[in-house]
Amino acid sequence: RFSASSTPNHPRGIHISEKLYVCPDCGKRFGTTFALTRHRLEHTEEKPFTCADCGQSFRVLSRLTRH
Repeated sequence: RFSASSTPNHPRGIHISEKLYVCPDCGKRFGTTFALTRHRLEHTEEKPFTCADCGQSFRVLSRLTRH
């Protein structure tokens, strides 16, 4: 087992069974505000990350990076 002091930057919300943050659009629940914020992009048409080579746009930076 790892102690809390050995992993001070580890996001605790990942392991919380009680997910306190609820998406107001669909009701899906999340353990962290970051996860909820990232999820909420799924409900918008906004795609702020655009490939400089081909012009394809993405909702999240990781998808542009993978592209």
